[in-house]
Amino acid sequence: MRLTRNIVNGFRYQAALNIEGQRVLAEVVKWTYKGGNQSVKEYSQSLGISNRKYKDIFNAGQRNTLDSVVSSVLDMGSAFREYDISLLYVILQNFCGLEKPNSPVWTSPASGESLERLIYILKEKRNNNAHKNDLQQMSDTEVEEELKGLKRLLSKILSKASIVTGKHHQHAHNMEQTVNENFKRLLMKVREPLDPTDLALLPQLQDEIRVFHEIIREGVKKDSRQELQDHYPSLWDVTLAPWLLPDLKMRPTLSFTNLIIKEDMMWFQTSQEPQTISHKELLQVKRKDDHLPDVLIISGPGGMGKTSLFKFMIQSWVEDSSQITGLENVSHLMYFQLRGSNICCLRDLLKNLLPNTFQKSGVKIEYFEELFVTFPAVFLLDGYDEVNEESKKLIVDLLNINMNMRIIITTRPGCVKELTQIMQNKKSVLNVEMKGISREDCDLFVENALSEVVEDPYLRGQMKNNILTNLDNFTLEKNVLNVPLTMKLLTVREILTPDQSSTDIYADLTKLMMGKTEERLIIKGITDVENKIKEYHEFQKGVALRGLKRCEHNLWPETVEELKAKCESLNLPYKEMLAGFLTFERSRKGLSIVQTWSFPHNRFQEHWAADYIATKFLAVTNTLLLDENEISSIEEVAELNPNKNLFLEIYFSGAEEAKQLLSKEGNKQKKLADRHFL
Repeated sequence: MRLTRNIVNGFRYQAALNIEGQRVLAEVVKWTYKGGNQSVKEYSQSLGISNRKYKDIFNAGQRNTLDSVVSSVLDMGSAFREYDISLLYVILQNFCGLEKPNSPVWTSPASGESLERLIYILKEKRNNNAHKNDLQQMSDTEVEEELKGLKRLLSKILSKASIVTGKHHQHAHNMEQTVNENFKRLLMKVREPLDPTDLALLPQLQDEIRVFHEIIREGVKKDSRQELQDHYPSLWDVTLAPWLLPDLKMRPTLSFTNLIIKEDMMWFQTSQEPQTISHKELLQVKRKDDHLPDVLIISGPGGMGKTSLFKFMIQSWVEDSSQITGLENVSHLMYFQLRGSNICCLRDLLKNLLPNTFQKSGVKIEYFEELFVTFPAVFLLDGYDEVNEESKKLIVDLLNINMNMRIIITTRPGCVKELTQIMQNKKSVLNVEMKGISREDCDLFVENALSEVVEDPYLRGQMKNNILTNLDNFTLEKNVLNVPLTMKLLTVREILTPDQSSTDIYADLTKLMMGKTEERLIIKGITDVENKIKEYHEFQKGVALRGLKRCEHNLWPETVEELKAKCESLNLPYKEMLAGFLTFERSRKGLSIVQTWSFPHNRFQEHWAADYIATKFLAVTNTLLLDENEISSIEEVAELNPNKNLFLEIYFSGAEEAKQLLSKEGNKQKKLADRHFL
């Protein structure tokens, strides 16, 4: 088909109707939707709508869209922007407080210019255009008239919707301006294809291509920054104990630790003393060659505040970039959890973090990536210590891309060497260690945490003194930096059980979890709760040990199913049980929202696993009454033979699992060595 002027005009009208009409209806749904933070499906269920009725309301394609583009409590508006006009129309008829679908107000001309009637007219225009076999051809005059009429209709819909919902008229005015600007662009001249003989026009065409490229680039830059900044506020609050005090949150700007520059493994001048730096100078830390590193590896034991540091960075980037020197020059701060990820390349990462910008750009992912690599970006990759093969591939892909970026990765100390070897010969690296919080800063840290829930200053002062006293009991050496997680947990324990002062804080908090869960189940009328919870937790401790062995902190789907099955066998509601001991978070995977369960912290997982081993060990020794001469020798343990080593199955589920795990570890080291020498 040859692109005549009239056909191009038909494309213009079709684009205006589908794109701008959908944009306006999505905004109206956002204003009028009665489901709050619930997805459409969840809201329909809360209204008592049966599955059969739900299928009558939405056709199969619409139900599939509602399931695949999951509405999230984090961003309902984003979900509506992904729905087409037909689906938005059905939602408006059933879940937005407008007239019932069978009301004549929708279809009867007698209803005048009611909101329902105007929405119906728009839907009919879209259907009539979509169902024609051939593209509608229009002259210049015709397309201008049609676009004027469409613009008036959209303006009336926005005006009526703002009145119905009580929205300030400025909301409607802002959207009208956006629609008007987009209509103007549609009426700009569209170049017809060049003839092969029109060589004289090639320089002009190349200039125009450069102009369009820059327009698209700036649009992607602006939209992607906004998408990240809209998303990050839902991520940065540090919840101290969601399984006990879901409302006790602490802004990351109130939580901080010291950073210590370790030996720079790319340079071998180790005579200098380690340097302590402020987290606010993180982006300015230089290597011994006086250059900023391409990759910064931040290591520290669990609970040291590595994730909190990243959350502090994204909060600062959104709200006040002056809090971190150099952050104001960062175009895009890309925060991503490596834990449990299946993202293995930059393209997949961009589609995951910036789905709306990518779709809006209308370009292929290859070109979208080319645009993005021109932005000065910093990638925050959190949790390499529990990394999978896909995430390793992601890091390698980022290292191989020639782009204006820096990478900051957090990990536990045991993975620093492995990470550094992956980087070697590709990017300059600097290692930084998180050491904890100094005694003089602990006072402010605890004060900030308590101020979120304790209003009485006198009571707050008493509680703070108790917490700091307990903290001193933990610290056996002078001038030792304190672990942020320990301080947070001491704060939680002081709030909930102020009479507790033992040094086994994880055991104390586990008892609290069990007690809180028991209270909730008793209210539900469940009997023999205490024994059932104990049995469930014993099973969960075994799951914790297995998770450590296979680097599973975020629970795999099959593990969640096992925990659900255990709850079912005990006649316990699994949602209450899992929420009593674990945490969950919703994260975005493209346009969908996925829910992930995890242990409250690695330290809890380790504590429960150790408790499992200790319990099993005592059971074996009490049963066998072994003396020290009967305990397996090192040589017998090394053989991994359960007949010679009676304690083998306390840690391993048989000799076969032990061999597999050790073989897997050996292969891991071999792959690392191969990668290093390639």
